[in-house]
Amino acid sequence: MNEASTDRPPARSRSWVKWVALGCGGLVVLGALAAAAILFVVLGAVKQSDVYREAVDRARSHPDVVTALGEPVEPGWFVSGSVNVSGPSGEASLAIPLEGPAGEGTLYVEATKEAGTWRYQTLEVAVEGGGPRIDLLGTVLASEETAAPGPAASGEVADAPAPAVAPGPARIDRIVFGLGEGEALETADRFPAGVPRIYAGVEFSGLDADDEVAHRWYRDGEKVSEQVLVVGDVAAGEAVPPTGWLNLHMDYEEGFPPGEYRVDVWLNGRRVQRGTFRVE
Repeated sequence: MNEASTDRPPARSRSWVKWVALGCGGLVVLGALAAAAILFVVLGAVKQSDVYREAVDRARSHPDVVTALGEPVEPGWFVSGSVNVSGPSGEASLAIPLEGPAGEGTLYVEATKEAGTWRYQTLEVAVEGGGPRIDLLGTVLASEETAAPGPAASGEVADAPAPAVAPGPARIDRIVFGLGEGEALETADRFPAGVPRIYAGVEFSGLDADDEVAHRWYRDGEKVSEQVLVVGDVAAGEAVPPTGWLNLHMDYEEGFPPGEYRVDVWLNGRRVQRGTFRVE
């Protein structure tokens, strides 16, 4: 009579099964590592894009966002969406997590790049917990055709067309950087080493003659310049326009050295804008 065997399978069979299991597990680990590496590269590329950096800088310096989230406001690690650029054209659709000591939120960005300039259709922050979204565009869309301020001496007030809506309280809506003198300024975020002067143009609305504007320049995190001006002194006795560009600048006698630069703009003792550029 045949009896069922209760003996263990041969050692060779057990060894074969073990190596197959280890091989499958190794492939899974390698696949996960490859996916993580691809994700890291993609997110790094998005975070290095000029549209991402400008959007985050504007959110971090917006007074309503600072009030809602606390200071400092920092972007989270995981960004969803995409940035596609082809030469001077492109488009971006991003959802960027933000966090601060007082709360969290999400920065939503919808923008198109035309002739080398990003134009925002949506730039707003949704604060976690509800409430109306914070619109970071302000009056920018109403005067989008004046995106490039004319270069001038530090503190010169340049006129801008009246916006489609009446200006509200004193505010500085955005900051751009560029070179040039006497002509329309082409904005950029990278400059060659050795240039003697770089302009920081800020768009304002609702400023009065007694408002104070300070601009502080940093290189690689170290402050290298600070200037304070009174709007009435800059206007030199003329009426301050309801909207316009305030063109600030910084000079290096021997030319700007390479580095990562940041400019903080303060209005009446409160930081209202921050911008960054690189000298290579």
